[in-house]
Amino acid sequence: MNSPPTRPIQRTCRAFVLAASIVGLITATSQVQAQATKPNSPPPKSQSLARYVPGDGLIVLIDHEGLEAQPGAWKGTAAFKILNDTTLGAMLEDIAAQVVDRGLQSAPGAPVSGKEVVGLLTHMASQGFAIGYCGSLNPPQPKAGVLVVRNADQSDVIKRIMQRMEGAAKRVEQPGGRKVWTIVGAPIRWWLEGHDVVFSFVPPGAAADPVAETLDGKTPSALKHPAFTALSKAEPDVVPVGLLFVDLAGLPPLPPDAVRAGLDGIKRVEACWGIQKQAIVTTLGVQAPRPRRGVLALFDQPSLGAGTRFAPPKGVVDSTLLSIDPSKVADVLLAILNQNDPKTAETLGRFAQSFQERTGLSLRKDLLNKLGPRMGVLTPDSAGLSNVIALWFNPPDLGVVVELKDPNGFEATLSRLIEAANNELKAAGAMVPPQPGRPAKPGTAFAEFRRLKPPERGYVLTVPPRSCPPRPDCARPS
Repeated sequence: MNSPPTRPIQRTCRAFVLAASIVGLITATSQVQAQATKPNSPPPKSQSLARYVPGDGLIVLIDHEGLEAQPGAWKGTAAFKILNDTTLGAMLEDIAAQVVDRGLQSAPGAPVSGKEVVGLLTHMASQGFAIGYCGSLNPPQPKAGVLVVRNADQSDVIKRIMQRMEGAAKRVEQPGGRKVWTIVGAPIRWWLEGHDVVFSFVPPGAAADPVAETLDGKTPSALKHPAFTALSKAEPDVVPVGLLFVDLAGLPPLPPDAVRAGLDGIKRVEACWGIQKQAIVTTLGVQAPRPRRGVLALFDQPSLGAGTRFAPPKGVVDSTLLSIDPSKVADVLLAILNQNDPKTAETLGRFAQSFQERTGLSLRKDLLNKLGPRMGVLTPDSAGLSNVIALWFNPPDLGVVVELKDPNGFEATLSRLIEAANNELKAAGAMVPPQPGRPAKPGTAFAEFRRLKPPERGYVLTVPPRSCPPRPDCARPS
């Protein structure tokens, strides 16, 4: 028997993923309503959607409390303004709906349209949702699964979708007075808990619904899970909106290539996001205990140290402070290449040898070992979402400031490196054919690094205006 085709399903999944990504930008375009909680304060745990999720055996949790849970903070972001005060929000919604509709063409009879999917995702982003999975996927031993959407009864889109689902289901009354919709032979059931819709996965043979047991206080919820407690601690000046964590021990084994790259050393992935002034900020964490290998060894870098500060130059607002050991990074990358691409590793080895022969300098000893570990990356002032979109069309200039372990010694190394570079440039200039009507001057400067005048310390690359021949394929200096 031939296996069923998978490409239509894959295309549909890709369409949903792309649409969800776009909706992640547009989020809420409706009017922000007043909330009972104090402005810009985190919602109390009693209101958190994580209270629906069983805590026993929890390996996956996504708890997004909704952007409208903090209306004052959300309305003050650059993202809100550009999505609501311009036509960008409507344009992105339309694009996302078209993407989903195209994906649904390979799934005839789908109960939703692209516009409805976008409406559902937008409601979830603005009002909030939670997803939880308890048990193991290695091997598959599910204990519970839940999806809850806040204020679902206030969404016309969700009500229409639920009405279509109810046509193939029957309604039964469960202990606790809940009127639950079930489908014969399917482990999924759903009901309204107040204003929220709850979709619960009940393992075959289970005596009771695990989500209902959690809501009734018979079993602990995710609110008491250690990972939830740790991630719920808000950073200074950040209004928390959501969090997630995934315990990889309960997931299927990684592919062999990922294991060779050392990714099997990751035990947990976690993240939290919120609002900080005009920006939506996200913090991503990976728990990978030592000893680390492969790609993860890149994170074994020197500590910045408490109280380390970076003073960017005047006029630069955004900066990132890093601690990187260049020699260690080179060793890790070379080890990965030796394991996965030996030919490229050999090419890099030959380059290092050629570099030393031409300059008299060792890449490791004279350069990498003298740099760092503290480094600063300078970027232009960010304007939130509008700047992110602008980066696609006009990438900004970047600057890097690197700490020197021996400034005086490195200055001598740099002088030797510049001398070698000028020799190469002079050789290149000798190969430039003379322009018509001008005498040939073999060895003339094609370009040259020149030392800055004191008290400045450094070099500048100068290119003579007429060093390039007048050919269409030659870029002339302005």
